Amino acid sequence: MHVADLGALFDAVEARLGIRPNIEGAVLSGEVLRLFHRGAGAGASAVVNVAKNALEGRGVELFGQVVYDLGFAGGVPLHFTDATAFGGRTLYLAVAEGTPNAIDDGPVVGAAVGFFAGDQARYALLEEPSGEGSCRKVEGITLDPARKTIWAVTDPDDPERPAELCEIGLEGFF
Repeated sequence: MHVADLGALFDAVEARLGIRPNIEGAVLSGEVLRLFHRGAGAGASAVVNVAKNALEGRGVELFGQVVYDLGFAGGVPLHFTDATAFGGRTLYLAVAEGTPNAIDDGPVVGAAVGFFAGDQARYALLEEPSGEGSCRKVEGITLDPARKTIWAVTDPDDPERPAELCEIGLEGFF
């Protein structure tokens, strides 16, 4: 295992965003590392693009940022919780959590899976098998293209409740 001090990268992202970053996901795409900042409340979610060599401690070069409107669920803004690459696309998870900041937990009123089309985020709200909107706090994602599904891990924000592994079908995506 290799451990690196990426404090300079964190500081550069903070300077770019103007707030302390809450990085919930990262996707390496060629020579670019895309960092997914989770907004909170009215604070926007953003993706900050960084040169891959920042991971090797060879300086920090930021390529800019894109602020995303990820939509709403139950009147609460959706914010990034993770991302993964797939065939030149980036899939992401987002939750609508009723909290004004990144520290305090709040009620989750919806969740979504989405992808990027240019500078636009396209998404679908997640549904439970019953058809009702999902209020699971999905925070980890991986793709299983052979089964045409994604796997998501939940964070119930309760030490008495275990995390859940959820299989999410992506009909029409593949």
